[in-house]
Amino acid sequence: MWTIIAILAVRNVFILHANRSRNYTEEITRLEKTRIHHIVAICCYKEPVELITTSVQSVAQQTEVHRITMVTSFEERTPDKQEKCKYLQNKFKDVGFEQIIFTVHPYSLPNEIPGKCSNSNYGLRMVVSQMNVVDDDMKNILVTTCDADSKCPPDYIAALT
Repeated sequence: MWTIIAILAVRNVFILHANRSRNYTEEITRLEKTRIHHIVAICCYKEPVELITTSVQSVAQQTEVHRITMVTSFEERTPDKQEKCKYLQNKFKDVGFEQIIFTVHPYSLPNEIPGKCSNSNYGLRMVVSQMNVVDDDMKNILVTTCDADSKCPPDYIAALT
């Protein structure tokens, strides 16, 4: 069994290495570009604004940034959340996101345990309700959830598309 696992791991390393130089943006057809939409969600609690900025900046540098709704979700008990939202809004308002949205997850909602999952779930539900998405369009939305310290390579969204 360990031999099979080792062989598959080595195979995956070769596949990843071979695809490092692919230009995914060029491979996306015009039809695919017009119908796929991305929501990228970053959940935050007590992370410093500099760390969140680095993560949002890596999303802002995507080759397909105009197809991204950027969601930053804060917990209600996050210190200085309003200042962080204002700072991030001002810094990233003109980078090309389709939308940049900030949500604040209320503390102690019924049947919820405070944490990243409930924060992310709340933020995504708020965004989908704001987007007025009909059921048929839901299949054309890709959701990526990130930690506040995540960094994405510039063609990450293009590769997902």
